[in-house]
Amino acid sequence: MLRPARLSPARNLRALRVRTVLNVFRLVAICGLTGCVGREDGARFAARVVQVGGEARAEVAPSMRRIEPLKLERAPEALSANGLAQLVDAPASAAAKRDLGLIALLEKSELSTGARAVTILPMVVEAQVADGRFAHFLAETGRDWTTWSNLLAGSRLGTSLGVDAVPETTLRTFERKELRSRMRPRDARRGLPLWDDQKRAGPMVRGALFAVPTPEQRVRFDRRVAWGFWGEALRQDAPAASMRKLDRDLWERNAKLRALAPQVSSLLVLDHLLGMRDRFGTDVTVVSPKALRLLALDLEDALDPHAALDAKRKPGVAIKRVERFSRRLVAGLRKLTREDVARAIGVDEQGARLLDEQQIGLILARRDEVVKHVDALVAKHGQERVLCWE
Repeated sequence: MLRPARLSPARNLRALRVRTVLNVFRLVAICGLTGCVGREDGARFAARVVQVGGEARAEVAPSMRRIEPLKLERAPEALSANGLAQLVDAPASAAAKRDLGLIALLEKSELSTGARAVTILPMVVEAQVADGRFAHFLAETGRDWTTWSNLLAGSRLGTSLGVDAVPETTLRTFERKELRSRMRPRDARRGLPLWDDQKRAGPMVRGALFAVPTPEQRVRFDRRVAWGFWGEALRQDAPAASMRKLDRDLWERNAKLRALAPQVSSLLVLDHLLGMRDRFGTDVTVVSPKALRLLALDLEDALDPHAALDAKRKPGVAIKRVERFSRRLVAGLRKLTREDVARAIGVDEQGARLLDEQQIGLILARRDEVVKHVDALVAKHGQERVLCWE
């Protein structure tokens, strides 16, 4: 029987040295590549923030082509570290006003080049508008006719009811060829649902354009912990502050997030009116520290007829966990009529109604559920404890 030849100790040593050199070379190459990517991303990100009078401001980028997708999820470390501290500076009852200048900007501004496709179904295009602002365009396609109109209707209804968490939203119409030319080549190829509709629906595409916060406006925080704070603040049996120093420090830190509880309450009421899924525990809400405001950027699920099929997060569950409300919002719900809903939602660019009578009827039916829930709480705890926010 033949046996494999055994290598001499000298040959074994030479082979080991060769493998060692190759492994070191691979390690250096990987580390160098990682370092280059990190330095490139850091340089791009730092270049977009300038120091003006001791305040960090965003510099208007010349093109979206230099902005990678992850940049929209980042925030400067200075703002991130002090984000929660900034929340407590404004009173809890301060209401964020609608940014009329931003709405006018969304209505007239052209999209910058280098736009990207965020999702395909529904078709969402992310682009930069003038003044360094970012926006998402939820487009109407032949595969998705109603998501954009449901989002626009939900945004208009929330604005009319004074829900501050609704982002500034407007109806826009673009030429398909122009929109495609504004997108990055790879994203233009991903946007086939838009281009396939051109023969059928014509050269124009309409949709809902809404503002999204820039990275400099975002605050990093533990959303799971924040929802725990907000959940406690919305209950009638919220725990009282302890006198121990450790617990007192924790309570004061929690109070910075509890200041946003009134906006969370109103947002959950709007979610119920629109048939949204349970928002508790999700990470779809962002905070803008300068305006002390929550923003709900996922209203495309509004008025979804298939929402009730989600067994884990069915609509109508979250409102049962809310026991404290805005007096102004509840008063507006009590007076809300079918004509008020139709007037608030409005029409599209052709004068057609965004929602039909059945959808408006479902909104009013859910309104009755909220009012019934509030009345039961008032009977149990008293009006002052239930309607405790302006």
